[in-house]
Amino acid sequence: MIPILQGRATARWLHLELERREMLVLADARGQTLECRQGELWLTEAGGGDTILRAGERYGVETAGCLVISACQDSRLAVGGTADDPAALSLMPVRGFLAALLPWELQGHGR
Repeated sequence: MIPILQGRATARWLHLELERREMLVLADARGQTLECRQGELWLTEAGGGDTILRAGERYGVETAGCLVISACQDSRLAVGGTADDPAALSLMPVRGFLAALLPWELQGHGR
């Protein structure tokens, strides 16, 4: 079986790697901070808008519900914040093909 994502927990952060076009859904990530360590991520919050997060940028999740994280390119990210135990985060990995959803892909970018 091929792993969908790789991750490790250190202190209060969960470190993850997503390949281009892979997705990750965080169930009720409110109060957590997401940091893009490498690459570029497309974030979609339940009931909110979309955000592009680039390497070195952080995003604080403010609303309850699912947060969908889509890798626009091979990416490394860290999730942490208020949770005492980052391993307790509810993670649901999902395989996905996003080319039809990514405008820069449709314009020929990201190849």
